[in-house]
Amino acid sequence: RNPHTILSGGLGLLIFCLLMFALLTLNRSLLCGDPVALKMKEVERHPGSVRANIEIAEFYAAIPPSSNENANELYAKAYAHFANAVRISPIDTLGLFGLVKMNLRNSLPLENSWIPELARRISTAPFSPATGNSIQYSTNCYMAQQCNATPEIIESLIKAALENTSVNTQQRIQLFLVWSAFLYDVKHQAEEAEKYAILASNVDPSNLGFQLNIITLMINIRKPNSALLLI
Repeated sequence: RNPHTILSGGLGLLIFCLLMFALLTLNRSLLCGDPVALKMKEVERHPGSVRANIEIAEFYAAIPPSSNENANELYAKAYAHFANAVRISPIDTLGLFGLVKMNLRNSLPLENSWIPELARRISTAPFSPATGNSIQYSTNCYMAQQCNATPEIIESLIKAALENTSVNTQQRIQLFLVWSAFLYDVKHQAEEAEKYAILASNVDPSNLGFQLNIITLMINIRKPNSALLLI
């Protein structure tokens, strides 16, 4: 064979490979630069993934709309993926939390099944850090008057969590502190608030970080004598 033919053929193959590599790199760069495309790709690859659906739903829910039409479009997309997460897993709570928070933030009514089903999952499913953090966020958001929830909704979610037997030590302290703050700020039950703060301090008395949080809470609920006993 003609060595020039072999050389030109090899050079052509090399150029082709370089072009393909460049195109793949460009495509990957475009995907990385477009978070929506990246998250959609993840959902397409793993349609049965709770995490993938939650991530893209939260992304759509957080985008500031440019018009009423755009707001409806973003809401519909976020709703669909939150609802997918609810359907995919009978123990997931983040899908329902997402739907509830999104509707409250937009002053929209909650579907009748959401809170009872969310409370059921919170009380019976293996308790995750994400569930505890969502309860704390929802409670703080309500107490700061930044969410249009009702005290009955917040109370039902905290009580459901306190019934869960899979809650670990740190999560139990977190829930006692959240419930204590809610009792004081919302229900104006200072004695009950103090009782749960003390219960929190008894869960892990050797943890100085938690004890400092509890002392701060005691001061906030105007129980300085109880705070002094913990020092």
